[in-house]
Amino acid sequence: MQGKAAVERREVELCVLGAAALDEGAAAFIVGEVEPAAFSDSVLRRMFEVFRDGLRNGLPLNDPAILCDRMIAAGVGLQAAAVAVAEALEAVPHAVHARHYVQQLQGLQKRDRLRLLGERLQASANDPTTDSDELIGEALRDLGGLQSGKAGNELIDAAAALRRFDERGELPAIASGLQELDSKLAGGFRPGQLVIVAGRPGSGKSCLLAQAILNAAEVGRPGIVCSLDMCPGELAGRALQTIDREKFRGLPVWFAESSELHRIQGQLRAAVRMHRAELAAVDYLGLIESPRERNANRAEQVAAVTRAFKLLARELQIPILLGCQLNRDVEKRGRPQLSDLRESGAIEQDADIVILIHSPGGEQDNARELFVAKHRGGPCGKIDASFYGEKFSFSAEPLDLSWFDNMCSNR
Repeated sequence: MQGKAAVERREVELCVLGAAALDEGAAAFIVGEVEPAAFSDSVLRRMFEVFRDGLRNGLPLNDPAILCDRMIAAGVGLQAAAVAVAEALEAVPHAVHARHYVQQLQGLQKRDRLRLLGERLQASANDPTTDSDELIGEALRDLGGLQSGKAGNELIDAAAALRRFDERGELPAIASGLQELDSKLAGGFRPGQLVIVAGRPGSGKSCLLAQAILNAAEVGRPGIVCSLDMCPGELAGRALQTIDREKFRGLPVWFAESSELHRIQGQLRAAVRMHRAELAAVDYLGLIESPRERNANRAEQVAAVTRAFKLLARELQIPILLGCQLNRDVEKRGRPQLSDLRESGAIEQDADIVILIHSPGGEQDNARELFVAKHRGGPCGKIDASFYGEKFSFSAEPLDLSWFDNMCSNR
């Protein structure tokens, strides 16, 4: 069985390279889809590298003699190069099925990585000091990478980075539902961002997080709310204050409740993989436990959590909104600032966007000021809004209290 598998693997590799040798367009496709590590045979791996380098340098490689010469120049022996080129050309009659051959090779490579992953997980599982939940989270992350075709150690060249930049520009941002805030954020939240939403208790930070998720869901962009403060039933009840029951029932929104970091990470990964979630909200930072950091001080624990969520946002390519409390001192001083983020300076460091909620008239008043205190690559500033506590929602329009001011001035 093992001998047969090895022969089949080499035959697939020869078909891929044979298609590249027959057609320059097929060669360009193959070089863009396959990496050198996919080839188990060292001579065939070198042939692939010759195709890759030849395309980059504009060298014609459709002539078997030229291809053989380039392989010899790359360090392959004369006989080995000649045999490999002949076998590759003989393996495939034409290049029209290049995509099929590539898919076969990628499938074999995934099996290789799956086997190595299994061996690594087995070794970790045999270590009594390894946390089982963290091990499961690591397995889910690596399996998700295999499923999406992403290697954990892949290198990105300049052309691929530019493609990613162009693709990022084409993806519509996820609107928060507050027009002026979205204007500050260049349309809303974007993939890979860690967004901190901070405020004092009663300022409405939990409502702003949930409102962003519901607003995205109403336009067909799935989201997940992980609340450590309220159960899914409470969140649903709040949502019904602004959304019709039947409409809410059909929204692509999922809820999770867990306090441990690795469990939250697993829930968010599952939501993205199974339900195509595009936005996540976690409420809130102060209640999250990190078993790995139990012996560290609180500042180090918070730093580990915010760093983990930033890396997770990049891994899943979704924005993650993370609720956070502000220090009590802000009530004495007035308007909040970044230094008021509670428990750790790492919160400001890891975040792409920081939104601070201020209640200038106190939590009992509806008026709110939203300060975009940090915006990596964009403008900061203040947005006036209103918070309707009975409906658990924000409005972009500040309350008009001119009538009250006029009444006071006429007394």
